[in-house]
Amino acid sequence: MSQPLTTLTAVKAYLEVTGTDDDALLTDLVARASDAIVAYCGRAFAAADYDECHDGDGSDIVLLDQRPVISVSALSEDDDAVEADDFVVYPELGIVRLKSGVFGRGVRNVRVSYRAGHETIPADVEQAAIEWVAAMYRARGEVAGREVSSERVGDYAVTYERDARDGMPAAARAVLEPYRVVLARAVGP
Repeated sequence: MSQPLTTLTAVKAYLEVTGTDDDALLTDLVARASDAIVAYCGRAFAAADYDECHDGDGSDIVLLDQRPVISVSALSEDDDAVEADDFVVYPELGIVRLKSGVFGRGVRNVRVSYRAGHETIPADVEQAAIEWVAAMYRARGEVAGREVSSERVGDYAVTYERDARDGMPAAARAVLEPYRVVLARAVGP
């Protein structure tokens, strides 16, 4: 389970819910939306410490699993420490690059200990989580994820639009798109 991307208090304020009858439900929806956002974006948002082993591939870079990188506390290759002055970190890309030389080829021979994420969840990510929780809360008893895409008043007609992928509100998807991590890795010799 991911760290919640918003709070019960923020969700209740947005929904203008004052009682406590739905607190358990809303807390569960916050957890579900947070997990779904982390899965959709392919990254954690809350700052945390990580210790990863990567395969050296003969290049001068290692692509870390999380970003943005706050700090690198240790880097080693084949259990030999690499001094902090011998590498540079590109925080937003999640890349550690050697200033000279390359990481030797090997299986899990490059180890990196680092802190990554956001000490404070970005406001737009929190709002996306709130929007998704609100959409799920309002859709109780209905088909989740449906949004009105058109409506007519004379001889009343309504058309619902549903995102077939996950039910995420379109506004939340638009906000989260820049945070997505999409990796393409070469496979083969």
